[in-house]
Amino acid sequence: CSIGEQKLIAYFGRSYDGAGKAAIWVSRKVGDVWEKPAHVVSGKAACSVARACWNPVFLVLDDTVFLYFKVGRGPSDWAGYFVASRDKGESWSSPEALAGGILGPTRSAPIISGGLIISGSCTELYNWRIHFELSRNGYDWRAATPVPHGDIAGCIQPALLDLGNGCLRALARSNEGCIVTTCSTDYGETWSPLGRLCLPNPNAGIAALSLASDRHVLAYNPSTSRRNPLVLAASSDGENWTDIITLDCGNAEYSYPSLCATNNGIMVSYSVDRVDIACAEIDLSELDFIE
Repeated sequence: CSIGEQKLIAYFGRSYDGAGKAAIWVSRKVGDVWEKPAHVVSGKAACSVARACWNPVFLVLDDTVFLYFKVGRGPSDWAGYFVASRDKGESWSSPEALAGGILGPTRSAPIISGGLIISGSCTELYNWRIHFELSRNGYDWRAATPVPHGDIAGCIQPALLDLGNGCLRALARSNEGCIVTTCSTDYGETWSPLGRLCLPNPNAGIAALSLASDRHVLAYNPSTSRRNPLVLAASSDGENWTDIITLDCGNAEYSYPSLCATNNGIMVSYSVDRVDIACAEIDLSELDFIE
């Protein structure tokens, strides 16, 4: 996330996904310098048992930075938790559990529209299903009306776009070979049946960001089988997209992108072979569709 001139990146780290001591870490960039990574919270601190932490997600609300995360052996038994900071990530509160049945944002940041905070989430217990959660303060959440999945077998990790006037579009990773989508016209209270977009997806995470109601960007892998390359696409409606920048195209796996708005453009971060984190800032002048 971006807070003025300061940037924060959160991640979970250990030797492998699901390792019992996998914890949440945060790196801060102040000016042009990335500070030493700081350990924020462990599964044991959250639930008193050495369980893995997963998928940290930021929400900046007024003077508070929320950091939501999951704890569990794996996605099928996740429980949602959060910590909060009032000093731009220098220190964090003790972990708190989200209310029963609320998992928190799965991978992409919530958006704020019409006085509501809308978060995209999902379950992976038996089938992959997405859902949405709503809040007014970042602490107390409720579930929105379930999304009709229709004939789409499974999708997870929805990313949200704000189209204006209460209209939202969510894009999600799927096992259908393409990105899938659902829309809301009432600030996330109810959602249309899932449909398929003409964008390939190798069952890999995506990131989406609205810069204005008619200016949206998407980071994704334009493939049905490989997490390579990683590109940035632009759209005016969230449905029709044009690739505008290749973010990375070497021999590695480029996955789990994240996007946030900065003072001058956007920041994108992503995993390289699930070992390193790459980060780049892109000026608005480089985004052709805005001109």
